[in-house]
Amino acid sequence: MIIGGNSGMKGYHYSEETRKKMSDSHIGEKNYGFGKKMSEESRKNMSIAQKLRKLNKGENHPLATSNIETITAIKIAIRNEIRNKDIENLFGKNKTYISNIKNNNVWRDVIIPMEGSSEENEIIQKYNIPLKKITIKEESTENIIKKVKVLSGEHKMKLSEAGKNRKYSDESKLKMSQSSLKMSDETKKKISESRLKNSNKDKKDKQITFIKISEAMKGRDTKFDNIQVEEIREKYATGNYGYRQLAREYNCDHTLISRMINFKGAYKKIS
Repeated sequence: MIIGGNSGMKGYHYSEETRKKMSDSHIGEKNYGFGKKMSEESRKNMSIAQKLRKLNKGENHPLATSNIETITAIKIAIRNEIRNKDIENLFGKNKTYISNIKNNNVWRDVIIPMEGSSEENEIIQKYNIPLKKITIKEESTENIIKKVKVLSGEHKMKLSEAGKNRKYSDESKLKMSQSSLKMSDETKKKISESRLKNSNKDKKDKQITFIKISEAMKGRDTKFDNIQVEEIREKYATGNYGYRQLAREYNCDHTLISRMINFKGAYKKIS
């Protein structure tokens, strides 16, 4: 059964009877090709058409606007990283045509000569194609320093081994112990208090956001009362209404109608 009228034939399944009727209407004498035999003339014409289809490719096609040489030149220009606008001006072709060549949608069989070959140089000179621009990236001193700072795994291992074998003098040991003892109890207390404050603040913020979300979610599925929900279900059961038709009638989203009909969300208990 098709519901709503707007959904069309999507999801519709023919019964076995109708399928049989359809198949019987095309079997035997009822078939459009039954008893018909192709003449030798028509067969010949079909074979010629098939051969012509293979021959009429590329520049031989009646609708072709360019030849293989110009396409190779365009492809060389694309390889040389020349802008599409400049290629348009060079060859007098529109941007969609050039982008199609670039994406191999058309003229994909055309193979361009190797980079730096004599054939390529001839085409470049003939069509005045600009050469490929070699860009040298100027790196800042900060990036160079960062790159230098990155150590290899072997270097790190050597450093760690050197640190393990390193022996501190008695003076340095004393200084290290004194620096750890220098922190007073007050400063320690302050640090712990600040940490606690920050953790409590994060918890409060999370609670506030959760409350806001819950408040926003309230009443999302409680737009209709029990009587209206039952009315919508009854209308849908008749088979004359679809989700979208009911959504238009009751000025709501079709997903809300589906929740009502399928007993989901807030409408689970309404029966």
